[in-house]
Amino acid sequence: QVAVGRLKELTIFGNDYPTPDGTGVRDYIHVCDLAEGHVAALAKVADLPGCTAINLGSGSGVSVAQLVASFEKAIGRPLPHKVGPRRPGDAAACYADAIRSLSEITGKTYTSVNIVGGGSKDRYLNALTAEATGLDVFAGPTEGTAIGNLIVQMIAGGEFADLAAARAAIVR
Repeated sequence: QVAVGRLKELTIFGNDYPTPDGTGVRDYIHVCDLAEGHVAALAKVADLPGCTAINLGSGSGVSVAQLVASFEKAIGRPLPHKVGPRRPGDAAACYADAIRSLSEITGKTYTSVNIVGGGSKDRYLNALTAEATGLDVFAGPTEGTAIGNLIVQMIAGGEFADLAAARAAIVR
């Protein structure tokens, strides 16, 4: 909203947290990854005992100040922002262990992370992912995101009965 001029400035709520730069540390995750995690959790919910908390995220925290700086770099100009007071109840740091959560949902043990799509060739991001997860990171085809999007659309359109059928067609 601020970057496109709809809002005057961004408010960073608090800069006196016990974090490296004083701003809150959060785990930012793409909305599509979050949606996929919800679908997987719903499919598994009947198999989980009682009330099971599963947190989805990148497993690595980024401070609000770091995020603003990254955004400014991406847009090539300063992003108007101010520091406001802390909001009641905000935690200093909050991020998830996504690999553990995926293991709980799927029942699988993960020994590596495979990154596909447009960001897969970002060596720095891949190095950070390897450091945060403690796993080997393999960068895979940049066209992987497009294939995934097509598969979802084809399943929704009835061309494939399910993901297994789509995978079988791709292998052929």
